[in-house]
Amino acid sequence: MSNVFDLKALNQVKASEAGYEYEFISESSPEGTGVFVTVLGEQSDKVKAWVRKKVDAKRYINLQREKSRKDNISNYEDDEAENIEAAAIRIVSWKGIYKDATAAVLEEVECNLENAKLICGMNNEFLLQVIKNSNDIANFTKAKPNA
Repeated sequence: MSNVFDLKALNQVKASEAGYEYEFISESSPEGTGVFVTVLGEQSDKVKAWVRKKVDAKRYINLQREKSRKDNISNYEDDEAENIEAAAIRIVSWKGIYKDATAAVLEEVECNLENAKLICGMNNEFLLQVIKNSNDIANFTKAKPNA
């Protein structure tokens, strides 16, 4: 047999659940920040469940608005909060984020949903890199492209 393809290799959900670690690169520190973030892939069960929940909620709201003949326009704050949460739920862990990097004793910021929302809300570069790395299926395949 020349080319044998294993069915398990098609399972993007499982690969996306494994997580992908990358170094956060900032415009102010293009050589690297020392901050490493692990994200779930967009095909992971957790991310897909969150997306389904948000889409269903929007459909319900739009249906209610249609019934009441109100405009189907969401406000900017809602959209912004949703983008922040969309990034935050993808974050599995991070290394190198400290409460005060100038303190004598460094205390790492705990990786949880609330802190992830806080960081994504105050740093758009961080948020965009989380989404970009989560959505890049190549980050979750065994054969990664050459950089």
